[in-house]
Amino acid sequence: MALHLSGSIAFRLSIASIFVLCAFCSRAQAQPAQAAKPTSITGVYNGTCASDQGPMKFKLSLTLQDRGSLVGEFTLYVAQGADQKAYTCDVKGRFIATNRMVQLIRGGWKSPPPVGLDMSAMNGVFDPEAGNGAGRISGTMRGGLSPKFEATRDADESAKLVAAEKAPAAQPGSRPPNTIIPRTEIEGMYVGTYGSNPDDKVPAKLYVKFIDDGSVNGKLDGLFTFDVPPSAGAKPITYTYKLTGYYGGSLVFYSVKPLGKPAPDAYALQQISAEFDRTPLVTGRNGQMEFTYIREQILAKMVGSNGLPGKNKFEGKWDKDASTKLDTLMAAAQRGAENPAGATALAQAPNSPSSSARAPESAGQPGASKQSASAQIDSVMAAVRGYNAHAAPVARPSLVGVFNGTYTRANEPPTKFKLTITHNGQSPDIEGVATIYLPAGSGTKAYTYSLKGAIDFNGAFHLLVNEWDTIPPKDFKDFKSMGFNGEFRSNVNQHTARIISLPTANLASFVIPQFEAAWDAKESADIKGTIAAQKAVGDADLAAALKARDEVLKNAKPMQLASKDLVRKSQAYWDVYRNDFIREVFDGGFADDVDKDPAFQIMFINYVDEFSKNCAAYFPGAHQTVTITTTTTTRPPGGAFNTTVTTKTVEVDSRFIPKYVEFSGVDPAPGSEQEKEQTAKTFA
Repeated sequence: MALHLSGSIAFRLSIASIFVLCAFCSRAQAQPAQAAKPTSITGVYNGTCASDQGPMKFKLSLTLQDRGSLVGEFTLYVAQGADQKAYTCDVKGRFIATNRMVQLIRGGWKSPPPVGLDMSAMNGVFDPEAGNGAGRISGTMRGGLSPKFEATRDADESAKLVAAEKAPAAQPGSRPPNTIIPRTEIEGMYVGTYGSNPDDKVPAKLYVKFIDDGSVNGKLDGLFTFDVPPSAGAKPITYTYKLTGYYGGSLVFYSVKPLGKPAPDAYALQQISAEFDRTPLVTGRNGQMEFTYIREQILAKMVGSNGLPGKNKFEGKWDKDASTKLDTLMAAAQRGAENPAGATALAQAPNSPSSSARAPESAGQPGASKQSASAQIDSVMAAVRGYNAHAAPVARPSLVGVFNGTYTRANEPPTKFKLTITHNGQSPDIEGVATIYLPAGSGTKAYTYSLKGAIDFNGAFHLLVNEWDTIPPKDFKDFKSMGFNGEFRSNVNQHTARIISLPTANLASFVIPQFEAAWDAKESADIKGTIAAQKAVGDADLAAALKARDEVLKNAKPMQLASKDLVRKSQAYWDVYRNDFIREVFDGGFADDVDKDPAFQIMFINYVDEFSKNCAAYFPGAHQTVTITTTTTTRPPGGAFNTTVTTKTVEVDSRFIPKYVEFSGVDPAPGSEQEKEQTAKTFA
């Protein structure tokens, strides 16, 4: 269980690591349960290990189960200033009694993991005589630094753990907490859905059968079937995979092979790892956190056809009635996959009450009319041809693309929009170009603006407003609230996708409350052309505005033109800036909500400060001295709070004082218009 600084935390051991652990354990001779009793490893151990942050204490709680399996908890105590905070995770593994070897892998954290610490697995040896006969585990933490560790069993805590395990269960027939599902209970059929998101989930079934072949973990045989429609509204095609694996607390199918035609790439798979769901954590009688595995619910993660972990997952529930006929149903499903022509007779199990009352059903399509074998084959081939024709898209559905849909703001009717999202492929940062279609006379008028944002850690995305790319609409309110916060959902097999809005608790003042838009394959195939068309929607307005300005300048008398004190800069001067915002402020070409923009607020404060410092001789008569006091509180990771107070005094034009104070973060004066406005915003 290596500890080292890292930017991310691995929550699951890789399937490859599990294979190595299984292969090692399977070579060890299985020991009778009574052989391990004299040197039982069960107990609570207190120890220390090394890390980049110095020595750290930990507590390891282990329970020896059937056939040498271990389950328990690992708690790490991390110093944070003068305090220590405990971080607890599940562990499971194997104790090999012949050489007293201990192998553990980490499960999920029971709270957010410690920042900058990565833990993977633990390898050690148990010495029952060490620690004055109390028992000790020593070894190394697996990982980049491989620090050594040593932990001695605590007699009192271990006695409480053993007593709690021997105590009768609270409910008849219930399992002790934190114990895996027995192998005799995992068999059955699990019915649920398979896919990566709600838009492409399809009906699926997982058949699981345990075979005791004398090895430590035994053997699992199974089938995985699912129905995928080749296109919207088309008859689903059933795909079947033969499974081989083992059970060691989780179901690991290391061999997954298609029976008959392989599934489309979006659903194809090579490996499956499934775990039973579990109840929420509660504090047990021994003071430790406990949970119980839910035998009726299972979650499986998949490795795709490329050999890499994918987003697809299977969520299923145990079918009690079907599980009583597991052998019959598995045989029927396997024969149906190997012989599609005879699939019509396989949908029902023999002796089904309704089997003699209705015509046979085709796989994955209850109630289908009886067809000849050749007709069924023709039907399947037609569906395959339809899929192949449909699977030659102009562009692959992804978040990078063009989406057309509608958005809704408070107290406004639904409004159509087009959003084009681009990504440089190297970072989570994304950019967008949005065109909104606002009412104008008897029709609509298009306006385009740019956005910047990122793909979030949970797979969602957000885009915040940058600036208008066309002439802004007149009297348009709350431009800064025209961003997007949502998630991308695709159905790759049917070549469709959409984006939908997500709750915006942390971005409420910057994003659109609700929206939904469909991915456009044709426009997404030419993103550059689409963006060019979006930005060109205001060309006519711009040309008309420039023409009107030229007419004014052409016909105006000299005294009607700008005063000698008005400064103008060339376009070459403004081109050196990253965006056009500063020029808009300089020339007065900004929207009426510019004072809500953080960039404008910073520029306003800096302008006042610089004018006070360098241009004191040019102040008008109506100016005042303003003192701003700022208190800043910071706390570095693991450190104590640090408070600093800074004060600055500036000369300010009286017209600028209210906004200067507001932008500086100072509370407005009681009863002032600024206080009333702030109160109104708070209630809103």
